[in-house]
Amino acid sequence: MVYCTKKLLKNISTIQAGYALRGKIPEDPTGSMAILQMKDVQLTGIDWDGLTMINPISKRLPYFLQKGDVVFSGRGTKIFAQAVTIEPDKVAAGPQYFVICPNNDVPAEYLAWYINSSAGQKYFWTNAGGTSIINVTREVLENLPIRIPSKRDMDTFVKYIIAIDEENKKFSTVQEKRQKILESIISESMGDK
Repeated sequence: MVYCTKKLLKNISTIQAGYALRGKIPEDPTGSMAILQMKDVQLTGIDWDGLTMINPISKRLPYFLQKGDVVFSGRGTKIFAQAVTIEPDKVAAGPQYFVICPNNDVPAEYLAWYINSSAGQKYFWTNAGGTSIINVTREVLENLPIRIPSKRDMDTFVKYIIAIDEENKKFSTVQEKRQKILESIISESMGDK
């Protein structure tokens, strides 16, 4: 059995809201920054190449994502988190996200995994507002209890988490290729070109 301490998320990280945008995102292909939207984040990772470029809409610059952050979505029909595993260049999370900056004791990969785990999901679905469309408030997020193993066990768990994430990405890529091959075969056999 692994010995764990239990801490609230607010005691092991800082949490901030995503970049406030009202209405339609003011797209600008020559913009000076990128904005991370819901379409860009999946459980298999973040599509860094598909981000929308914009220019800042106010004099106050947004918080730019850094390697080791976690983006968290708690609105809609899915609650999930994704670790930022690269050093992005001037990318701000959209308003539908909270950005969690864990302290050095808790790696982003573990924190995202824990939020997505059955324990994390049970907590959110029990404490968040809404019924079919969920809304996790900042207070609910801040008070998420997290089980933290020893440093040695944490390092081992993070290695497993990274390995499984890589495997899932490869499997997802294979599934997409199979789907395209199937569509091509069916279209060709039906006379579509």
